[in-house]
Amino acid sequence: MLIINKENANDIEQIAAMPQAPAIAFISDAPADRDTIRMCRKLNIFSWHPNFRIVTPDQVDQVHSAGLKVFSFTVNNRADAIKMLDTGVDGIITDEPALARQVMAERSELNSVERLLIHAAVMLGRSLPQKEYRDQSP
Repeated sequence: MLIINKENANDIEQIAAMPQAPAIAFISDAPADRDTIRMCRKLNIFSWHPNFRIVTPDQVDQVHSAGLKVFSFTVNNRADAIKMLDTGVDGIITDEPALARQVMAERSELNSVERLLIHAAVMLGRSLPQKEYRDQSP
């Protein structure tokens, strides 16, 4: 699948008008509002790609309700990756794919209580222990 990332509405309209338009992603540094969602639906946008600093669970729910995927950018550290996965994004855009895969794999092994504790630690600004420390603790 080819996905074209664009933040300019005019460019998106031109791409959407192509006879066999590729999947289009709307890049944004601003929160999704009704106008953004309306434009995305009108132009058959595949996904919304917000800056990770503006993503909230409510926005993710709103965008998902419109039938769009959400991929936040540019998530390059463990704490931000955890925050984004906790918001319900469909994926993250990163310069550190090995770290992202590791976080996703580790997260899939956690139960809901462990996820809640890590989420609380991240939200409180606590540094996260490495997996081997947590697993070897009494």
